[in-house]
Amino acid sequence: MCTSHRKRRTLSLAASSLIPALLLAGCQKPHYLELRKDGMQAMARGDYAPAATLLAEAEQIRPREVSNLQDLAVCHTQVARRKFEQLNHAAAMRELDKSIDYYRRILDIQPGNMVATEGLNTSLELKGQYEEALAQAEWTAENVGPSAKQMMFLARELEERGDIDNALLRYR
Repeated sequence: MCTSHRKRRTLSLAASSLIPALLLAGCQKPHYLELRKDGMQAMARGDYAPAATLLAEAEQIRPREVSNLQDLAVCHTQVARRKFEQLNHAAAMRELDKSIDYYRRILDIQPGNMVATEGLNTSLELKGQYEEALAQAEWTAENVGPSAKQMMFLARELEERGDIDNALLRYR
């Protein structure tokens, strides 16, 4: 075999294996960390709806990742706030339902997660479900703690609702 024929055959084999690899690389889904990074950058810019879309894609890859669920919940809460400002209450309530769902999923994974508990209470209050927000704070203080942080949180919730006596008991 002549040298030029061998070179052509080697190049042909290399090209035949490289082309499918390149095609497959173009069809791959984005990596979890890329989606998280892009979603967090969108959040930093205040683009909460596109951020939620990116983070939801990341959720498909790692559905029990608490930090991603937390960011999704925050995005939906912020979108709800904007919908309220636009006087689109129905859309705001739908966004709050999504936010509440994400916070509850976090609490299923990590009961007593204070960030999720506080976020859940905020979303419930924005939705007008004050009694449920208070019940969540009481449950957390009784069943997860009682840590000082959780008791302070419950005391603030009671104080906001005008129950000063029970709030003072929790502050002690």
